[in-house]
Amino acid sequence: MKFTELSIQNFLAIGEASISLEDRGLVLIQGANEDDTSANSNGSGKSSLADALCWVLYGVTARGVTGDGVVNNVTGKECKVSVMIEDGSATYRITRHRK
Repeated sequence: MKFTELSIQNFLAIGEASISLEDRGLVLIQGANEDDTSANSNGSGKSSLADALCWVLYGVTARGVTGDGVVNNVTGKECKVSVMIEDGSATYRITRHRK
């Protein structure tokens, strides 16, 4: 079983992102906070990527955030995370959302 793609919309610090996870190996994640330049990379959404994967699969982030707490503060609505999974010849999409 392998994760192939992660799609994020209005989740925590991330407005929108689509990340290919297929055959990536070891990956470095760097960020730039374009909303608040005094924070450098703090608050840019690096941890939110892992949290999105946890949330779509289990309904809770690695930091314990659940329910409406995962909705992006700027938009305040339409939070959605999807992950594509391949297991042999079968492909599955798991999606979780909050209005």
